[in-house]
Formats: sequence, structure tokens, C-alpha cells
Amino acid sequence: MSATPRARRAQGSGMGGSRALLVALALVPGLACDVIAPPEPPPEPPPRGYYVSQPFDDVRVLADVVVLAPGLAFAVGSDGTVATFDGTSWTREESGVTADLEGIAGFIASDGTPELLAVGALGTVIHRGAAGTWEVIASGVTEHLFSVWLRSATDGFIVGERGTVLRWSGTAVTPQLTQTRQLVVGADGTNNYFPIAASLKAVADSEGQMFAVGSSGAIYCYDATGDPNGFPAAVLTCDNTAGNTCPAPGGENTWQLDSSGTTRNLAGLAVGNGTYAPTTDGVLLERVNGPCPAPRDDAGRFTQDNWNDDFRVPTPAFLHDVWRDSGLLFAVGLSPDLFQFDGGTWTLVRVADEAELRAVHGTWVPPGDAGPEDTGGPELLAVGGGGRVVRGPRVLPLSGETLLAERPADEDFTE
Repeated sequence: MSATPRARRAQGSGMGGSRALLVALALVPGLACDVIAPPEPPPEPPPRGYYVSQPFDDVRVLADVVVLAPGLAFAVGSDGTVATFDGTSWTREESGVTADLEGIAGFIASDGTPELLAVGALGTVIHRGAAGTWEVIASGVTEHLFSVWLRSATDGFIVGERGTVLRWSGTAVTPQLTQTRQLVVGADGTNNYFPIAASLKAVADSEGQMFAVGSSGAIYCYDATGDPNGFPAAVLTCDNTAGNTCPAPGGENTWQLDSSGTTRNLAGLAVGNGTYAPTTDGVLLERVNGPCPAPRDDAGRFTQDNWNDDFRVPTPAFLHDVWRDSGLLFAVGLSPDLFQFDGGTWTLVRVADEAELRAVHGTWVPPGDAGPEDTGGPELLAVGGGGRVVRGPRVLPLSGETLLAERPADEDFTE
């Protein structure tokens, strides 16, 4: 029985129909040879890590940095340099001075504006308040000033050469003769006060008590809570001479020598999650006892060490600064590396063979929206020679930044 016309049309729509379709498609110009390529894979995202840049090619050194909040930091350096970082780029600010600036401190005031004080060579002090501009503050001294700490908008301490200690009131700086005398207990148990001879390189507030550190292992403490309205009541010239009675050890309005347990030069102070003083040979002097000063016996000898020198970075570098947050500790100094410690192991971050990092500071950054790896954590800025700036430890690069290599402390470094 022959197939019905419907059946024949169905049979004709098989292989013969496919060939006819191919022939027809081939007659369309360019269609038969085009192949639709698969879409290009998205580019690999840049790695998170440490990145270095030199935002100002005319800056010899950035000496200090303070991070006030995520995306808000200030740095100071040579020739009156003041710069601010907004999270994406650095901008210079007019400081009003040309002296080298060595230290900066600040916080965000209740009205949301940064409150900052910076110090440097030849007694230089500059202030940035609600107006957002820097003004020069007369200090009354010509000594080199190295460090500043703000306890509030109306109270701060500045330290420098030859035991210089200045006090900030919110509007003015006053040399405090009271504060430049140290308490020394004599061999007979009497109390004597002498000028602080050591150059003081750093000052900080630790749990309400002020500490200052300097050359030859000098560590001094000061109980500012006893000050009337935050300031000493009178100039102290006490030396236990006839008719002049000295306060008891631990009395108010006196800087007192603490038992550091070392003669190493101390270059910085870090407070928060511990109190540390970086020093020579890679040592991070750690405060282990309190209160300050350490107790003495009747002969005036310390009966305990308030500081421990067992904690150190993996290489014997002269350390300038340290910052610690959320279990991670970061140290910088005369070394090609930045040192990171997670509580168990050290990681070295190679910056440059000729690098010298002078300061490190940071803040806690909450989780963001940059992907599943953006879990938040500590974020730091380290500054130093050549105007270098290092950001890390898990940041994405900005324009002009170069990724730095990391390695465990027990491995040799190879580029």
C-alpha cells in the first residue's frame, strides 16, 4: 500500500529536509562560517594584601600617622608636610610651618570634626580644630618635640629633647616645670626631685596613667587624675632642703621613674590590648605589672620590674613603632620588612631593601560589600622614608599602589 500524501510529506521532512535547510543557510552570506564564541571569563580580581605607594615625590620622610576612622587618616613629615587620607587618595594640607614634623595625635570630636595636634623641630606645635585648618601654637621652647598625646580636646601632653614635657589646654601650650622633674628616692629613703635628663621620644595614656619613654631605657609615669582641673597646682622645686618638705613617693604632680629593666633606647609607645615600647635589637618591651612606679625598698631600689623584654620580632631591627588590634600586632622600624604577629607566628612583609618605616597605626574596619572575602578586620597605615605609605593587611589596591610580598618568618625571602 502506498503512503498517503501526508505520510510522504512527513518522510520528506527527514534527512532530505535537513540537507535542504543546510543548503539554504549556506546561501546566506557569512552565516554558515560564523561561530558564536563563548563569553570571555570575568577578569581575576586583584588580590587582597599589603600595598605600598609614594603619594608625594618631594617628601623625604613621613614620620607619624594617626588613623581616626575607616577612610580618615592624617600623616606628618619633613618640611612641615601634613597630608590626609580619605580612603582612596592622599591630599596635602597647608600646615603653616616648614619645620620637620615628628608626631601627630587626634580624635573625632562630638561634632564629627577631627581634633588634631602635631609637633616637631624647634618647638613646633600646630593645631587643627573645628575650622578644618591648621594654626601655629606658640610653645615657648626651642627643643625638638617628638611625640604628642591628646587625652581630650582640652588636655594633652607633648614630649621632646632634654626631658621637655609640655601641656596642652585646648588653646595654648605651657611648659610645665613641675612635670620636667622626676622623683628619685635617695639611699636614705628621702625623696628628691631632679630634672629629667633623658630625651623623651614618645608619650601615651594607658588606663588613665601617662607614660613617657626615651633614651637609655628611661620610662616615666605621671598620674594626671590628681591634677586640679587637669593641671599641676604649682611649680615643684622640692629637693628636701631645709624648710622645704617634699611630697611622698607617688604623690600628685610629679613624673616618676619606673623600672624598665633595660638600658636600651626606647623609641615609641603603643597602648591598647597591652602596653608596648619598641626598642633596639627587635625587642618589644611589654608592660607586665602596675601600678607605676614599681615599689622600692628602704634603700630606694626597685623590688620588681614592671616591664618585660622577652617579646621580640624575628630579626634584630631597631623598632620605631608598634600597633595592636584584635589579636594582631604590627611593628615597624629600621628593617626592609613590616612585622605581623597573630599570637602564634610572625609574618614578614617585604617593603623595600632601603626602607625605613617610622610609624604604624590603624583601626577596625567592619565587613563591607566587596564580596564574600570582605569579612572586616584591622586595617593599618605605615609610613616612613621616601614618603612611603603601606596599607594592609587585607586591602584592595588603589591607583599607584604596588602589591608587597609576604612570607613566614622562618623562610628565606625571594622576589
